[in-house]
Formats: sequence, structure tokens, C-alpha cells
Amino acid sequence: MRRVLALVMFAWISSSAVRVAAGGLEYTGAGMQAVGRGGAVAARADDPMVLSYNPAGLAELRGNQILLGANVALMDACVDPIGYYGWGLYGGGSSAARLSGYGKTLDLNFGADQPGTADAYYTTPLDTVCMRQNVTPVPQLGFTFRLTERLGAGFGLIFPSQMPSGQWGGPNGLIDTPNGLRPAATRYMLMNTGSIGLFPTIGLGYRLAKWLRVGAAFEWGMYGVDLTNMTAAAGGGTNPKNDVISRTRVTDWFVPAVNASVHLVPIDALDIVAALRWSGDMQADGVLSLTTGVFDPRFVPRTTDERATLFWKLPWKLRGGIRYADRLAPR
Repeated sequence: MRRVLALVMFAWISSSAVRVAAGGLEYTGAGMQAVGRGGAVAARADDPMVLSYNPAGLAELRGNQILLGANVALMDACVDPIGYYGWGLYGGGSSAARLSGYGKTLDLNFGADQPGTADAYYTTPLDTVCMRQNVTPVPQLGFTFRLTERLGAGFGLIFPSQMPSGQWGGPNGLIDTPNGLRPAATRYMLMNTGSIGLFPTIGLGYRLAKWLRVGAAFEWGMYGVDLTNMTAAAGGGTNPKNDVISRTRVTDWFVPAVNASVHLVPIDALDIVAALRWSGDMQADGVLSLTTGVFDPRFVPRTTDERATLFWKLPWKLRGGIRYADRLAPR
């Protein structure tokens, strides 16, 4: 019955969730030059990364070029929550939880007539939770070449900017503190996040006139998403015995995107660029794993797998740039 209630509670929470949107921390742009220039590269067509920012710039590149690079972010992130562990904790009777992790075990008795370890748990301020980052290089590979004097082409694996990922607390949502094991205050928001992607890209750029270039690039996006967090079930509150670990692993093998741009050259020293990137939405299929009884001493943890689909609306991007620079050589 407890497992059924846990599944029903999780489904209710998921169906009644309020839609929110947020940005987050991410690389300033794809490619080494974009990172160094804070993303201000739309009007600077001088390497194969124009496939991502300004496909019309393929008509500007000289000769044949190859680019191989990688972005690596080293992130130090911590959350310092306000409050104490007793907030939202419902006790009474023989309510108990058993925390196990880091080679340690801590039994907590939350009944009103159970003094001792739980008393300190109720009044202890929430501890800082830090992320253990998954250090993952984001590579960029591109090759461009000229088909004619007016027509340029390119292809490669162009990875978009990504948000650094990692694990908050231990693998089961616990942290080890000077006061002993504690459930991380961030466990209901996020425990672990990781995603991978592969984006084969091909593009063409054409010079229609001395002052006008147009271009487009097609991306075949492939995404793999792995997210883990916790939810409270069968009674609510923040009693660890009610925690259910939720892990979502889904994959979408085809998310199309088109990047198109117009590149104006009114005079030889001036570049004006407008670009639009359209992306299809992700509809990733996979598995939702729910693990119950993780911290309840009365149960043996059990994992139930269900088929799942993650819908993710990917944003369109409108980009513009103006660059004025005296040229050392003619176009």
C-alpha cells in the first residue's frame, strides 16, 4: 500500500506542478572565441564557428579551414539555505527514519515521547550544500571550404552552450555534517543532473551581391538527459522516511534546428548581421525510476520503472551584430 501511495502522490505532484521558467549558469557562447569575447561574435566571420552564429559568413571565409577546440568550465557552487531541519517535519507515534551513507548510519525517532537524537535534529540549522561538478569538456569541430568564389560551405559537430552539471550532496540525497548525517536541503529541487548532446551541422553561405550575403545551416540534435531528485510521499512533510527518489533517463534522437542569417556590407569596413535560430521541441522517451523506502527502517528499498516522456520546449534565438574595423586586407 505504501508503494502505491508513493506512486499516486508523485503523479499528483507532477500533474499539479506550476509551470516556471529560469535561466541558470551557462557558458557565454559556443567556441573559444565566443567565450573570450562574451558571445560578441555574430558580425565577425573569420572561423568555422560561423556555422553556429552566422551561416552567411561562410561566404566570407578565406580558403579551407578546420577548427578543433573545447570549452571547459570549472565551477564552484554552493547553496546556503535558511531554516532548520525541523521545518515541515511531522512527528508523533513511532515515526522514525534511518539515514545511511558515507559508511555511517543514523537512526532518528521523531515521536513526541522520543527525546534524544531527534531533538538536536529539529533545531539544527540547515547546512550548506555544495555541488560536485561533472567536469565535461564541450568540444567544437568544424570544417569549411569554398565551392566557388561566391559560395562557401561547412560541416561539423557544433555543440551549443551548456549549463555545468553535477551532484548536490551524496548519491542518496544525504550530506555528512559535523552533527552527523543530514538530508540535503536541496534534495527536493535537484540531486543530480547530467546531459549529453551531439549536433551534426551542415551549412551554406552565398554572396548575392558585393554588399549582401545570405546563409543557412541545418542541425541534427541528439539529446540524452539524466535527472535525479526527491519528492515527499505518503504523509507529506520533510520526514526523510517519506522521501522517494525519482530518476529520469530519456533520449531524443532527432531534434531539428535551422540557423539562418543575413550579412550586410555597406562599406568594406562595416559588417551588419541579423540571424535567427529555430529549434524543434524535444520529445524524449525513456524510463522514470521511483525508489521508495530509502530511509524508512520498516521497508526494504524498492525501485519501480515506468515508461516516461519528457517534453522540453527549446527557445528560438534572434541574434544581431554590428562591427566596424579597418581591414588589413581586402575581402
